[in-house]
Amino acid sequence: MKRILCAVLTLFTLSATADAASGKGGLAGVDQDGTLVRDVNVRKVKKLGPGFYKVTFRRRVADCYYLASPTNFDPQGGVDISVTATVYPIGSNGKSLIVTTWSGVLADSIDYGFMLKAECG
Repeated sequence: MKRILCAVLTLFTLSATADAASGKGGLAGVDQDGTLVRDVNVRKVKKLGPGFYKVTFRRRVADCYYLASPTNFDPQGGVDISVTATVYPIGSNGKSLIVTTWSGVLADSIDYGFMLKAECG
């Protein structure tokens, strides 16, 4: 499981780094308390409430594609397959995205880490 997580993180990072070099897109690795663990072109992350996070990029990402994936950054922990992550744009400047993490087992929002990629073309 650790190898799969490392491979996913590496793929996200390599792709986001290529976007960053072209001045587009970005990547955020955020843990469950809203701490930014890894980033490319991210200005800040703010935890808004249980399972709700606002990620603000340095550049406009409103016209990009988004992908959020639940991730546990604790090397001793596993990934809960019942958790999903959803992302959508917010704000008038086009630089912010909201990520929500949801537990299918609890049927409620849950604090959970995630990887967020904004792919701009």
